[in-house]
Amino acid sequence: MLRTSLIAAALLNAAVLAACGDAKIPAAAALPFAALAKVGTSFVAPATEAPAPRVETPSSAPGGASSSAKAAEDKTEVTPEPEPLQAPAAPPPQAKPADPAPSAASAKEGFKLGVVNLKTCFERENYTRIKDVDVELKAKSDELQKKSDDLLNQMSILKQKLTGVDPGQQPTLFQKLKRELVLKEAELKYQKEVINKSEFLDYYGDKKIEVYNAIRKAVELIAKEQGFDLVLRVETPLLEEGEQEGISSKIASRVVLYNNDAVDITPVVLKRLNQEYEKEKALKAVAAGAEWECKECKKKNKGDTCTATKDCKGKKP
Repeated sequence: MLRTSLIAAALLNAAVLAACGDAKIPAAAALPFAALAKVGTSFVAPATEAPAPRVETPSSAPGGASSSAKAAEDKTEVTPEPEPLQAPAAPPPQAKPADPAPSAASAKEGFKLGVVNLKTCFERENYTRIKDVDVELKAKSDELQKKSDDLLNQMSILKQKLTGVDPGQQPTLFQKLKRELVLKEAELKYQKEVINKSEFLDYYGDKKIEVYNAIRKAVELIAKEQGFDLVLRVETPLLEEGEQEGISSKIASRVVLYNNDAVDITPVVLKRLNQEYEKEKALKAVAAGAEWECKECKKKNKGDTCTATKDCKGKKP
């Protein structure tokens, strides 16, 4: 607005000069340009940088002081007061990831593990039942062998008869005895290679299952009594050199490759096995009416109470 007033004054002076002709312009007539240059308008090119505009105060501004001051106030930029610094807001607390669900093994405190050496339990030096099973197997083998021996005796008799017959004089009898001998030889071969083997193997398998079930039952009872959660089968970890037969199955049968001796309950199982087997034998003996030994006087008896001595009051187990 100030610039507009100054320019208008300059144009007015020029018009006056044109009207007056060669009349001399007083020095005061150039004032508006001087004032224009003084306020630093765009008509005056800066040397390097445009200086910041200067605001005239009412006391120093020439003529039109109130309008100049008002224009200066309009051009003055009001810098807003900076907001006071505030501490950055703390980030919201992140939710803590939930703990993974415990596994079945860790959910139960004091998980207890044990191992049992089955091979040791099947040895006759450790388990009394194995000795009796060996006796029973021997008896079964003798029974089957007796059948083969009976066939051999029958063949021997036929051979003696056959040697006493003249095929020229008794051809019919000779051919009959010869056919019977051939049949007995075939029967003996079948008895040895088929019947004896299959029958013995079936009997052996039944006894082995019987022993295994007894071991399995003893392990289960001990595990429940002593709080075991899991009992594994363990074998001798090292294989002997030269064990070529069935080497793949022996390696595959190794369930446990290492265990601390503290988790081996084989001795406890063997003790329980022998105790239970003695009770079982005693019950079988009583059921069969056999003699039983009195725990008091150590004498043999057949009744329900001990009668070996007058004062003994022992009873049948």
